[in-house]
Amino acid sequence: MKKMRKTLQIFAIVLLMGNKVNAQVPNGGFENWSGTEANAWVSTNGLTFLGNPQSVYKSTDAHSGSFACEINTIHVTNKPQGAGIPDYTGSIFLGKLVNFNPIMGASNKYRPDKLVFWHKYIPKGTDSAVALFTLTRWNTTTNKTDTVGLGIAIITDSTSTYKKTEINVNYFDSKVPDTILVLFVSSTITANKAGSKLIIDDVDITGGNTGIIVKEITELEIYPNPAKHLINLNLTNTNIDKNVMITITDMHGKNIYIKEHIGGSLSTIQTSTYTPGVYIINIIGDEKVLAKKIIIE
Repeated sequence: MKKMRKTLQIFAIVLLMGNKVNAQVPNGGFENWSGTEANAWVSTNGLTFLGNPQSVYKSTDAHSGSFACEINTIHVTNKPQGAGIPDYTGSIFLGKLVNFNPIMGASNKYRPDKLVFWHKYIPKGTDSAVALFTLTRWNTTTNKTDTVGLGIAIITDSTSTYKKTEINVNYFDSKVPDTILVLFVSSTITANKAGSKLIIDDVDITGGNTGIIVKEITELEIYPNPAKHLINLNLTNTNIDKNVMITITDMHGKNIYIKEHIGGSLSTIQTSTYTPGVYIINIIGDEKVLAKKIIIE
């Protein structure tokens, strides 16, 4: 999938300075659950099958929306053979179960600046919570995963009201990552008591500072323009791969629309909720980026 990797690299370049990339952490608001597990996340609740207590709960104590994720430190008395699980822990990470095996991470298409989330923390004694944010990329030469960027936060303050935390990413090279890893733990590995509680909500990432200007071209057909309720994009004459990323930014550089378009020469975007004004639409393909102004009345 070299072409798709190229697409993602170009897409990362055209993100404008300071833009927030919305909904890039799957189920970051913890609104969707299947039983005791938050969709797109894996938790230490899996240890209940060995007779350990439940550690992660769907909480109605939300920062926004209806639900949040509550992580509790439990005493793990029964462990899988060979697993390096602390005696006292409670955690949740972005990922999925495949044949009962946890697979960490989710697909990522950007070089974000930071991970942002809201939390409450009630530690037991002098305990601390941990938030870890890692960006990786598969190295086709070495057939190994490279760490592209890393950020970590140690949460020590007890707070019964929601507090915003931002973790800056420290990048080790200029590559675009392909996987995002997010981990929350209610206790450090040195904890010797159960009972610490970490509630998290509204987990998101913010886009990078790239500032690359793409010239406007005329071969991209957009109609109607000016528009009110919708715009149609015709990619027939663009000589661009039909698997593209489409973004719309306002004149302040804020991304208000991001979507991958797979197959076909036509695409329709609803604009009835947009504030009247001038916007820039970007079509990002494997080898070129098309940009054009649109007017919403």
